[in-house]
Amino acid sequence: MILGMNYPRINQYRYLFRAGRRLALAATFAGCAAIVAVAAVAGCRLFAAAGAYGDAAAVLLSFAVIAGLLIVAAACALSSAGGPLERMRRCRIGADSEDEVAAVLESLRREGWLYLRGVNWPGVGDIDGGLVSPDGEVAFVVETKTRTYLVEHLRRVYAQATWWCRRYGCPRGAVPVLVPARARNLERFEGGVLIVSPDRLINALHGAHAVAGAAAA
Repeated sequence: MILGMNYPRINQYRYLFRAGRRLALAATFAGCAAIVAVAAVAGCRLFAAAGAYGDAAAVLLSFAVIAGLLIVAAACALSSAGGPLERMRRCRIGADSEDEVAAVLESLRREGWLYLRGVNWPGVGDIDGGLVSPDGEVAFVVETKTRTYLVEHLRRVYAQATWWCRRYGCPRGAVPVLVPARARNLERFEGGVLIVSPDRLINALHGAHAVAGAAAA
């Protein structure tokens, strides 16, 4: 992963680059069509000035066909850029959401928590945020969504938390956390996963850590 960028941000720029190439191709085709049109007009004038009206018409027809094909190619290239641009927009929203949650979690570093972003793991995708409490007893994995989430997202963050706990050997277990970045005043458990909005995230993590410690005692 590029330093300082989460995976959605990287994908955002990938799709931007892909769309840019297609837009540049569309502009190239359109420019070539314009050149052909200018050449057609110039050729027609030359033949017409010489009285070769039949040749002028043939040149105009030939160049018109070429220009038409170039315009169609430009339109196709322009249309094909729509998909990458839409995916880029969605990745940007996801990246902004991850950055918002990461900014909240950064405060835990000062309290002695281990906090890593964009962690690779054996499953699909990456771990948005992996944490270990200052005493090394409890692991947390944070998955960020903008507003909505599916059952498979809950299952994945649960599996990620289990893997993260094994990696750091946290004796009191792991807490999977899913954060809908645009939600507010939200805190509940669903399918064994803590669902919490950013405004309650830090207090919820502290509370989960305390509960895990009390349960172990």
